[in-house]
Amino acid sequence: MGCAPSPELLATWNRREAELISTTKLERVVAKPPEPTNVHAGSASEEIKQKVGREGARTVPGRPEHGGNCDIKNLSRGSKTFLPIHVPGAKFSVGDLHFSQGDGEISFCGAIEMAGVITLKLSVMKNGMKDLDMKSPLFLPGPVEPHFGPSRYLTFEGFSVDEKGVQHYLDATVAYRQATLRCIEYLRRYGYSDYQVYLMLSCAPIQGHVGGLVDIPNACMTLGLPMDIFDFDISPLSGTPKKLDMGTCAFASS
Repeated sequence: MGCAPSPELLATWNRREAELISTTKLERVVAKPPEPTNVHAGSASEEIKQKVGREGARTVPGRPEHGGNCDIKNLSRGSKTFLPIHVPGAKFSVGDLHFSQGDGEISFCGAIEMAGVITLKLSVMKNGMKDLDMKSPLFLPGPVEPHFGPSRYLTFEGFSVDEKGVQHYLDATVAYRQATLRCIEYLRRYGYSDYQVYLMLSCAPIQGHVGGLVDIPNACMTLGLPMDIFDFDISPLSGTPKKLDMGTCAFASS
């Protein structure tokens, strides 16, 4: 969710993301530039539609000046959000509701999407951006959080050393991936497939935390798995795990 960017801010987004694309040495897609294919511009003229295709920001990422696709799982009922305004009328928009999601939405589109009705109250803080020295949105999450039983979390940690043994410098993404892999390996012992755990960690309300970003060369990230979403004991103290038939989460088409 967020308010519309100004033309100047939109140009800034496109410039810096294009620069990342043109200079990256990573063998992967690192950003999504404007895309003229399948442009949706409502009842706008053909000229505006083409302009949207040339300049319109893709909505995959959140952006610091704006908000956007933030995927903050605790922004639920009763939350308050303070958004910068860049154009007259603000042009606020909201969408992409999640029934449940884990911190990081690990498998990209792994939250449980849902239809719903959003009730909003909007007000304007005069000179709010100046008075709050606001460069990005501020959030006050509401009192409604996902709790299961006594909220016991089995926590895994990961560091900036990847699965090939390569050392990275304070790389929180590598560290969170390692914490995720440790959790997948742990739950595999109960009969889950890797795919099942991967999807589970995206839609269950796991807690992803930064343990440390100061102890070079390793960032430390933790993944807290809510133990009470299971109908059997996953505690390390519960004895030798018994492999169960967990079925399958996907079927190959013929």
